[in-house]
Amino acid sequence: EGFRFRADDGDESAATWLALQDTDITRGKDENTRLRVLLDPGASSDEKAYQLEYKKSTDTYFSKVPTANEPTISYVNAGAQVSAVSGTLAPALPVGWQAGDLFLLVIAGRPTGQTIASSVSAGWTLQGSPSSREIGATDLTVELWYKVAATGDVAPTVTPDADYLSGSTTRGVSAEIIAFRNVDTVTPFDVANVASSSASQATSSAPAVTTVTNNALCVSIVATSDDNRLNLSAANGFTLHIGGLDYDTYAGDDHAVGVASYTKTTAGLVTMC
Repeated sequence: EGFRFRADDGDESAATWLALQDTDITRGKDENTRLRVLLDPGASSDEKAYQLEYKKSTDTYFSKVPTANEPTISYVNAGAQVSAVSGTLAPALPVGWQAGDLFLLVIAGRPTGQTIASSVSAGWTLQGSPSSREIGATDLTVELWYKVAATGDVAPTVTPDADYLSGSTTRGVSAEIIAFRNVDTVTPFDVANVASSSASQATSSAPAVTTVTNNALCVSIVATSDDNRLNLSAANGFTLHIGGLDYDTYAGDDHAVGVASYTKTTAGLVTMC
């Protein structure tokens, strides 16, 4: 219902008000400033979660104001890869997950085209758009889906786009789920996805990304058009979570998947692995 700014110069009763209610102010960037807010949550107040966000006038996205001793995001576990050349997939939930964790579901495969629209069980959301690379007659596509874990969750059913399972040869598709803890469940993604692709080569560098929130976790998701036991380098402190022998597949046309992460303690540019 309203807001009012206050100086940080006294207790709750004696501190100085800086302006009338619902009035913007101008302050020095290093001055402690209090903000009092009136909320009218309505009848369902117990079901709502609130957070304070900010942004510079030149920024595109808002960032959450961190609370004292706020825990950093941590890796929980990754489920086994499943693959198929027909039907549906049911990738297992990672061992050790709990309600409030963030599930990331990575779907990868070799479709006959680049217009992909797989479907996943209710409650899962496609993050951004699928990323595709044309590789002759057999393309390579990666999809990222997510869900905030809830008590009672079970392995989702993934219905691959028909292009993953058709063509002059059976193309094939794979899926796996990775879980992270202490992610902001209201706004889990700090900035939009950044994608890139490259032609066949021994190594490839993922694109850079610029975070806007301190302690954001940068996640690099990579797929290749071969069962080459994909590994990701440790450049810039990235830690590999998915990769190697357990995350490549011979199903249909070969492909492999790798996932690594890095915590960016101070918001800014990250040159990824």
